[in-house]
Amino acid sequence: MRKLIVSAALGSLLIASIADAQERDPIQAEIKYRQAVYTLIGAHFGPIGAMMRGRQDFDLAAVQSNAATLAAVAPLAVNSFTLESHAENSDALSAIWENRADFDEKMNNLQMGVADFAEAAATATGVDDLREAFGNVGGTCKACHDDYRAEPQNRVR
Repeated sequence: MRKLIVSAALGSLLIASIADAQERDPIQAEIKYRQAVYTLIGAHFGPIGAMMRGRQDFDLAAVQSNAATLAAVAPLAVNSFTLESHAENSDALSAIWENRADFDEKMNNLQMGVADFAEAAATATGVDDLREAFGNVGGTCKACHDDYRAEPQNRVR
């Protein structure tokens, strides 16, 4: 419950800052939106990854909750690449807009992978039930990062 309240509060703050930025610069607004989406994805995928890798005690209820949130948030990532919005405060490479069909396919794979993982989590009884679906999600993230994300240099996505 606490995690849900914190996520809602974070989301509200991010929406307010995005609305303010949109009034000033649509490219910066899109970058802020994208950063907000990926902050939420990381906040929910990170704990799952720690549990799947044995760095944190496995908690099926937490995995299920985080997976359901990821399934709801991942489609928002697609909406964060509408403008050609690569800039100094963004790790998005111009290759996104130069190879849009490939990028869109990879974003679709992310959404499908996250949805499959959420479905697997909903019926899982333990960590072994989730390994394949978790690996698939990680693979979709890596595929996109390899081609379309700059190496972070003290910047957020």
